[in-house]
Amino acid sequence: DQHMDRIKKFLGIGDKKCVLYAPTFRNDLNKTEFGLDYRRLIRVLGQKFGGEWIVLKRGHYHTNTEGENEENVVNVSDYPDMQELLLISDVLLTDYSSSIWDYSILKRPAFLYTPDLDDYYEERDFYIDIHKWPFAICRTNDELETEIWNYEHQECIRKIENHHEFMESYEAGTACRN
Repeated sequence: DQHMDRIKKFLGIGDKKCVLYAPTFRNDLNKTEFGLDYRRLIRVLGQKFGGEWIVLKRGHYHTNTEGENEENVVNVSDYPDMQELLLISDVLLTDYSSSIWDYSILKRPAFLYTPDLDDYYEERDFYIDIHKWPFAICRTNDELETEIWNYEHQECIRKIENHHEFMESYEAGTACRN
């Protein structure tokens, strides 16, 4: 797709596969590091899905320092269009961000990295219990690696479609047609 190629060219990432890491805002503005092992993430994605991988790190403006000095991590926090970043990403890694629902329409692999889940529950809670979401919840790098290895695409699609139906989402990709 020319649009995707244009975005990747602008970001200088060529034909590498992308995992978009997009943690959400925290009330504790000192909480900017979540312990994600970027090298391990890139390694396991390459082993599971093949290809050369790069992390696109999109932090909230209060949480965008982690990973900046890591090899194969590109800080895209200032990129103006989150939807374009979702479009070019082969995998989404987030925590509690609503971006997961936009991404779910693409039916691509997505994982929740939630090392502070208990704190987040206390701070905000959820409209729909996170354990009912159709994505693997990973509190540690070990759990994330295991969930990536155990990822089954057809099972992922089934869970996403069931969740969309449960939420009464009838997106069919034809909203703009006459």
